Amino acid sequence: MNIDIDTQQAAPALTITDDKHLSDIVFALASKQLLINAAETDMQARVEAAKKAFADATAPISQEIATLFAAVEAYANKHKDRLFPLKGAKRKKTFSVLQHALQYRSSDQVKAPANAVLIIKTMIFNLEIEIQQLGECEESTRKARIIQQLEGLIRQPEPELSKDAVKAVADKELGDHLAAHGIKVETVETFKLAFAFTPEQEGKS
Repeated sequence: MNIDIDTQQAAPALTITDDKHLSDIVFALASKQLLINAAETDMQARVEAAKKAFADATAPISQEIATLFAAVEAYANKHKDRLFPLKGAKRKKTFSVLQHALQYRSSDQVKAPANAVLIIKTMIFNLEIEIQQLGECEESTRKARIIQQLEGLIRQPEPELSKDAVKAVADKELGDHLAAHGIKVETVETFKLAFAFTPEQEGKS
């Protein structure tokens, strides 16, 4: 472990008289730093051991929590329209249970195969061939617009799928075509239980 000691940290407590004295002081510094390094290594080992002991000790409780919450999640999903009713285009986000907050969240996530960029490039290539075969016409112009949208789905400079761009696709026909190739936007609904107490408050109860 390399430690850079800042010469501005403290005023000199002694005066070095010669090179031999300098060597002695540096040797003393290195020795002290080795003690610090050893203490830090020991501390890290204790921390890791404590983390493992904590994980082992709480594993059964964590499993019980997972099992219990799975039941809560299933119930919340079954009664979603009552617990989290729609208000216009949006759904209510929270349902109170014993002053704790059962929360509903939804988010759009892009599902796509690993070769999504290659799939899109192949779609662009095929459309370009179709445009050449059609010549100048309204259909060619429409396909050219689709190519522009497809190109916008690939983020540069390192070609990768732009998930934000996929989410923004408004053309239903293009969206259906992408979905047919495994590139689609799915709404993922999740539930979370936010307790009203903090660990400190729990200890006082």
